[in-house]
Amino acid sequence: LVAMLSADQGYLGAIEVLARDDVEVRATDAADPVLQAHEAGVLAGACATSSAWRFPLRQTGLQLTAQQLVDGWNRANDTGALARLQAHVVARIRMWRPNVVFTTGSTGGRADSLSHVVNQLVLESIEAAADPSRHHEQVVAGLEPWRVQKVFAALPSGVDGAVTLDTAKLSARYGRTIGELASSSRAVIEPEFVAPQPTLSFRLLVDSLPQDVGRRDFFSGIALSPGGEARRMLEPVADSDLETLHREARRRRNLQAILAAADRDDPSDGRFLAGVGEQTKSMQPDRAAEVLVQLAKRYAAGGRWEMAGECFALVVDRYPEYPLAGVALRWLIQFYASGETAWRLRGSDAVTARQIIGQAPSRGRRLAVEPRGEGVQQAAALEGARKVVQAGGVVTNLRNDSGGRFAKADNYAKQLEQLQPALMAEPTIRFPLAAAHRQLGLPRQAERYYLAVRHARGDDAWRACAQTEMWLVEPKDEPPKKLWNCAMARDKPRLDGKLDEPMWERQNRAAVRSALGADDAWPTEAMLAYDDEFLYLGVRCTRAAGFTYRQSDAPRPRDPDLTSEDRVVLLIDVDRDFATYYHFEIDHRGWTGERCWRDTSWDPSWFVAAGQTDRQWTAEAAIPLTELTGQPPAAGKAWAVGIQRVVPGVGFQSWTTPAAVEVLPEGFGYLLFR
Repeated sequence: LVAMLSADQGYLGAIEVLARDDVEVRATDAADPVLQAHEAGVLAGACATSSAWRFPLRQTGLQLTAQQLVDGWNRANDTGALARLQAHVVARIRMWRPNVVFTTGSTGGRADSLSHVVNQLVLESIEAAADPSRHHEQVVAGLEPWRVQKVFAALPSGVDGAVTLDTAKLSARYGRTIGELASSSRAVIEPEFVAPQPTLSFRLLVDSLPQDVGRRDFFSGIALSPGGEARRMLEPVADSDLETLHREARRRRNLQAILAAADRDDPSDGRFLAGVGEQTKSMQPDRAAEVLVQLAKRYAAGGRWEMAGECFALVVDRYPEYPLAGVALRWLIQFYASGETAWRLRGSDAVTARQIIGQAPSRGRRLAVEPRGEGVQQAAALEGARKVVQAGGVVTNLRNDSGGRFAKADNYAKQLEQLQPALMAEPTIRFPLAAAHRQLGLPRQAERYYLAVRHARGDDAWRACAQTEMWLVEPKDEPPKKLWNCAMARDKPRLDGKLDEPMWERQNRAAVRSALGADDAWPTEAMLAYDDEFLYLGVRCTRAAGFTYRQSDAPRPRDPDLTSEDRVVLLIDVDRDFATYYHFEIDHRGWTGERCWRDTSWDPSWFVAAGQTDRQWTAEAAIPLTELTGQPPAAGKAWAVGIQRVVPGVGFQSWTTPAAVEVLPEGFGYLLFR
């Protein structure tokens, strides 16, 4: 139950994992970070359900107060949420019998409300675990009371505590720094590269040892014999002569230079990656894999996916037996199976959303763009495409080499099945692979997987996805997931943000609501329509009491930070792989943000207008279909979509569940074109 200390802010601590993600955690060997993360359920997603309790825990982006957070948990669980969660944590303490527990620190601010609740929950649970009169049913079941000797809280950056770790400090026993020792685990947990903080500070919250002997460090005053119940056998001491330490210092400087160069290198210059490949050959295999994964994640976060793919492929080719090969294979499968990434790479870079007041996109008009590179022009990109009919009448335009991309995804999946079969079973890998099989004209393979999920998996969002995929092949009765019928627009709307055109009256309205039922005073509705050029979005949002609506007459900036604004988010998964998708945001001012598979550098050309009254704000948008796919959607085609609204400090709404501020694509519903 001890956190991996050098992981940033201690948020890999098992107690906090329990509190954040309704999961079953089993003790594992920390030497295998992939297995540890996999078995701890960290990769399993959030807002999960169990027979005991349901917690919408990942709504941390809402900036709720601690009391609002607890009230939400109680509404979702018929009150008593904290009591149930405490019983769960107490049982784990009594089961694992830890001497030292690490939890998150708390500053008490609104942005830190989850940390505060977790911190208090841990302290109360530790006290309860030592009391035989509390949770007596556990004692009867054989879980004897257990007294934790020390509790530490990981503090925010810049806050000093009783114990401080220097992440750059070299461990003579392992011949590595503390930060490097945790880098593999950090790479498994974090979707993007996260550099270790220079120092980590911890505050001692509980010390039951006499005479302050426990204040010196984490395990002072605690006798733990090597190879005993609480410790593995010590490994042989690494060679620590002076020359070895000098070589280690030079290596660390070289690694920092490599990572720094990743932010400056020319994406079109292949010499840098060739140099990295040569430099990493001389490293220890596990360290070389870590460097390549860090580089790959940096490239991926900046939208340089092809360079990221080369780095991940090096990891798989050179170090297949190391745990990080699973991280690389997951990314490669999702990348090569994705229709969105394929279309993103072939499209031209363009300016961001245009603000439109009282203007209708004209029929047959190509969007005026200013290419910022040598990307393939959209019109030319349509040449040489071929059609593949998918299950459920889905038609997708593919470039001539797209079949090669999907075949690569299939080959990488075969490698993963041999190397890490448990990871291969994850839906976040199997659904993209099924989408690739449909694109390759092999719908039967996809259907076999959907059938297996439908029969073998519990009643969760992934099972509903598989059931709906089968429903698309043979529609009978009601679909298992929410279905949004999208009708053809007879006329193009005038984009003025008023939503007063007759076409909006004819469209199906999707109610965007809170799963907790606490939003009657600020409802939201959304409408979608399409024609042969555009996908149209209209939203009507009642103003939320308690939120301050800032106004601005300044020109709309590119990629503004909208995290503090009342905003609506449209999520579009064209190929229904439930892993990669387009992300469009519009706030109450009409300001916009876009992402494609976490790539914020994607700047599609789309048109947006917003309007406001004292009671509500509205927005309408026209997204060119050429920004999303190579073929206008035909009647009967289906996309996976989500639409949600985030009002910081007030609440969260979604058309479907499960949903969260941190997007859960498995919760998407289906958009069916009519």
